[in-house]
Amino acid sequence: MNNAIESGIETTFTFLIQLHEKRDLIWDKKIADLEVNHSIKYDSLKKIYTVSFRKTTTRKSRRGTFEEAKKLMAEVWP
Repeated sequence: MNNAIESGIETTFTFLIQLHEKRDLIWDKKIADLEVNHSIKYDSLKKIYTVSFRKTTTRKSRRGTFEEAKKLMAEVWP
């Protein structure tokens, strides 16, 4: 996967998140269901990684190293 990203292939990760309220005497209560998509693409000419966060709008961030981009990809932005 790292080789695919570094060769310029845009890669999308989907996070499926369920938030539940834990209750002792009755069933747990579901608070929220959330799907978050993050994409990463490497521009070999500019030597930068572009990380996109998609929900209802797209937010982009550019990083100079693969390590910085991977850290950003691990963050969940609803």
